Amino acid sequence: MTIDLGKIQLRIMLSEPDLGLMEIVLHPGADSGLHRHTQERETFYVLDGTLTFTLEGQTMEVSPGGSLSIPAHTLHRFQNNGLETARAVLILNPGGLVNFFIKLRTLLDQQAPSEAFARLNADHGLEFER
Repeated sequence: MTIDLGKIQLRIMLSEPDLGLMEIVLHPGADSGLHRHTQERETFYVLDGTLTFTLEGQTMEVSPGGSLSIPAHTLHRFQNNGLETARAVLILNPGGLVNFFIKLRTLLDQQAPSEAFARLNADHGLEFER
């Protein structure tokens, strides 16, 4: 199953309660927004392109063959600031965040009110900064 979020596409490869595995494609200009997870560790393994990560105010770039693991509760964002599409494997532990993306796509399709998105974020332990 592929979830299209505009400049970011996610292809679900494994969705288990303890582990999620997705391919993530980030088109130029893609930006996750500054956020933290209260439940998951995210690990990115970059396949193509370069991703820029900001963790707790420090910025770093990860190129193909590189990886970065982001512990739960870490304020972070990931972006594709390059001119080419970037692609990575995204490992989620535990794997419940996969369901977040499925529900997010449904809410977007339904043009749900902002309260529904806030509830979805809270239900999945996601906190976005402005």
